[in-house]
Amino acid sequence: MVKAHLKLRGSTWFVRVKVSRSQRAIIGREEILRSLRTGSLVEANRVKHRVIAAIQESISKATVAATLSPDSADYITEVARQQRQS
Repeated sequence: MVKAHLKLRGSTWFVRVKVSRSQRAIIGREEILRSLRTGSLVEANRVKHRVIAAIQESISKATVAATLSPDSADYITEVARQQRQS
């Protein structure tokens, strides 16, 4: 069974996403772990993709917020795009 992006702690599976070196200063961590609240590897593999996508989206939002000035047109465009997706 595939265990990519998964880590077993005790009897619970966690999803693990490494933060790129360029984003570590913004995020403040080398990796992000989120509990999948399951002890089943099959279930963990089924739900991990949604959790990974959510983590990557939050990293992306934090990176944009840290790199763009709130007065810039790019910042306003990015915020508007995120609002439309919500």
